[in-house]
Amino acid sequence: MIYVLSNAYEVAKCKKSILRYIDKGAKIEVKKIDKRSLDQNGLFHVLIKCWADESGEPDFEEAKEIIKAQVGAKYERSGLPKPSSSYTVEEMRLTIDRFYNWAGLQGIVLPTTDQAPEAQDYVERNRFV
Repeated sequence: MIYVLSNAYEVAKCKKSILRYIDKGAKIEVKKIDKRSLDQNGLFHVLIKCWADESGEPDFEEAKEIIKAQVGAKYERSGLPKPSSSYTVEEMRLTIDRFYNWAGLQGIVLPTTDQAPEAQDYVERNRFV
């Protein structure tokens, strides 16, 4: 079970669940999930679409690969870009920050996080254009 420990209700559920396991003498594993959030992933994809439109790159997947090669997280040994699905929260944060800077150097202004809902609407309206 996954619990979001910033939510008081889920903290209470987690404690109750763990106490049940303690009462049973069970063996459990508890680990922190550091994988990038769905909100981060959504923002990243909106930014990719906006950059692709502004830069003239017609293929979303190609745009994504270009961006990951330029500003994305890399494997330590090979230096090759990691798949964004394996990014941690911190790797995705750094990638998005670098992406804003890199796009700015090209004269492309990407939507900020407070503009992202409008940008998402734009992406949805222009998905198949």
